[in-house]
Amino acid sequence: MPNLALRSHADLLAAVPYLLGFQPTNSLVLLVFHGKHVVLQVRVDLPPPDEVDDLARYLVKTTARSLPAREAAERDGPVGIGLIGYGTASRFLPLADAVHGELTRRGLPVVDILRADEGRYWNLLCDDPGCCPPEGLPFDPAVTGAAAGATFAGLVVHPDRAALAATLDPVAGAGIEPEIARALERIGRLSGGQRGLKAAARVAVRQAFERYMNGGRLDDDEIAWLAVLLADVLIRDDTWARILSGPTVPEHAKIWLDVVRRVPLRYVPAPATLLALVAWRSGDGVLAVVAAERALAADPSYRLANLLLHALRRGFPPSALDDMPAAPRRRRRAPRLSEAA
Repeated sequence: MPNLALRSHADLLAAVPYLLGFQPTNSLVLLVFHGKHVVLQVRVDLPPPDEVDDLARYLVKTTARSLPAREAAERDGPVGIGLIGYGTASRFLPLADAVHGELTRRGLPVVDILRADEGRYWNLLCDDPGCCPPEGLPFDPAVTGAAAGATFAGLVVHPDRAALAATLDPVAGAGIEPEIARALERIGRLSGGQRGLKAAARVAVRQAFERYMNGGRLDDDEIAWLAVLLADVLIRDDTWARILSGPTVPEHAKIWLDVVRRVPLRYVPAPATLLALVAWRSGDGVLAVVAAERALAADPSYRLANLLLHALRRGFPPSALDDMPAAPRRRRRAPRLSEAA
């Protein structure tokens, strides 16, 4: 996520859909600010009245677990929490009040409570009618500086979560079953056992990375080859360890999204889980959840996707990736994807 200048409440409200990847409705969005940065965003549907208290306790417990350590807070600036509501006052206020109360009891500072609905917004921590009138303030996100910055950066807001999930749907067409068959025959001819598989996968991933970095795309044979290699969980874990050895760039997500959309269903779990891991590491928690769910729709028993979704739904920060399953450590550093295998 590029840096967006948030100079007003209108900017903050306009930025939230870009943080999530879709336009929230009937939702509460909790943002954790650390200094000048948003370090956590969590969205929940506005619940029925009998579920408000349980959801508030769960949401605050999740948030507290994800806060930066005291040393980091002292170094990089204070922590503040914002509650942003989308929907009617009668739906939003009970949950906002309950979450605010839970946060206050834990000594966690709430710096903003905003509600947006039908082209207006309300600052619920302000009771001055001069700047915060009871009828709310007019709000057009399209004319904010945050929206302009996000558009310049090429960010896209989907109309809802379902539309975001649909970006992982398979592409139309006949499929690549013939290419998969050729890839399986090719694997059968590889020598060197697991070492030979790992070497072939490292070359395939490096070539994919270079192709997408240069604006290109893999053809069907290359997609099939990468898919059948990643079906081996040891190869998948080695690939993830190599991604972790360098910075995450947008091309990482582009590779795995393309693979997810073009392979047969039985080969979806590995690239979908890698997409989820890359998204989580880059701060896109919503895409991470959607990708993990895509992996589990293809194979409900896929262990790494289950572990990842468990961590995401409990609000663990991306630093938890340091403890995720990965390839065995070697004495020397694993080469980065952009380096020769």
